[in-house]
Amino acid sequence: MTDDQHRDALLAEISKHEALLTRLESDRERAREHLAALRAALVALGSAAVSPTDMVDLARTESPITSAEKVRLFRSLFRGRRDVFPRLWINPGKGTKGYAPACHNEWVPGVCEKLWRNTSLAAHRIAAVTRLLQRNG
Repeated sequence: MTDDQHRDALLAEISKHEALLTRLESDRERAREHLAALRAALVALGSAAVSPTDMVDLARTESPITSAEKVRLFRSLFRGRRDVFPRLWINPGKGTKGYAPACHNEWVPGVCEKLWRNTSLAAHRIAAVTRLLQRNG
């Protein structure tokens, strides 16, 4: 085989594999779009069968646009946790807002470990929670 023939064979093989990669990338993109549409349809039905892993994948491939979609995504991630709920946060300096997970047991001694993370504030928080519990009987 001459050098020209060898080069032509290599170029033909490269071209063949580039075409294969292009076709595979196109198939992969179509499959991702179809999978995202199926997951979105499942979420829209409010199905309990959606796992948090599925929702994270959905969030990566297709970000929620409306507030209702964002709330639905949040609720699906924390499904089954009655003590966890969304809490709105607002940063007036930047003009941004969003939701963060919050818990009904926040700052409750013996339940929430958040109480002990900042020891300089722990005594103040314990006193505040104790006063609140005493008032509410």
